[in-house]
Amino acid sequence: MPIQGLAFRLIEIAEVAGSIGVIAPVATGIFPILTPLAEAGLVVIMVGATFFNLHLGRRVTALVNIGLMTLCAVVFNAYWY
Repeated sequence: MPIQGLAFRLIEIAEVAGSIGVIAPVATGIFPILTPLAEAGLVVIMVGATFFNLHLGRRVTALVNIGLMTLCAVVFNAYWY
């Protein structure tokens, strides 16, 4: 069953806010501690997207989500430590 309406919009808003949260603190130099926290949030979103796509049988899309989740985890690790 596809995600429609409000749920889809909330996921879109969370992804856009997460991407802004990754770029803005480093670009402005204000609260750079927020970058790894935004990355952690994006990892959670990608985990949910991976399970959702696997549930629907979209294996290729799930692999893309796993790749994005890995990139988010690498950035989180690079900034956190």
